[in-house]
Amino acid sequence: MKLYKKCPRCNQKAYLNDVKCDECGLVFSRLNFASNLEAKKAIVNGEREKVITTTQFPSDLKRWLAGVLCAFGGFLGLHNFYVGRYFKGAFCFIVSFITIILIFTLESTSVLFETLLWLFPAAAVFAFWFHDLFLIAINKYKVPIALLMPEKKEKEIIIVEKKEKAGKNKEAKRKKNESNPIEEQ
Repeated sequence: MKLYKKCPRCNQKAYLNDVKCDECGLVFSRLNFASNLEAKKAIVNGEREKVITTTQFPSDLKRWLAGVLCAFGGFLGLHNFYVGRYFKGAFCFIVSFITIILIFTLESTSVLFETLLWLFPAAAVFAFWFHDLFLIAINKYKVPIALLMPEKKEKEIIIVEKKEKAGKNKEAKRKKNESNPIEEQ
């Protein structure tokens, strides 16, 4: 029986019944409000700090579709574009495109040189392809998500955080005054 789960933000172990991660403070119930669409927007806008990766597919992303795209278009990186892993998708697409061009256009007298010129990039793309297909099949493929919350809950959390911060500030002032008493004359 599994007693632990891993935090998707910091990869630290947490008990299954823990509400939040002790290391980074991620509230696990927020994963229920995760959105891949918002993560894609954050990635495009350069706001990577709003994005975490997890093996739990959000409701706006279908695992079966990612698997189909990987099986039939994985060498072009289509599944990576679908889930929002744009750099990896672009790498696979560009290398595949160059490899296809090299295969059909090279007419060199050195067969060894010609083969090596397209074999290494093709091997890299196929390694990514089969690796991703395997991870999708065993539910270990990580997708970027942005953690969202209903507006009411988000306001409640902000209010609680402000109260905690105000309480900490008051406590710090009290301790400072206790450690530095002002003597009256």
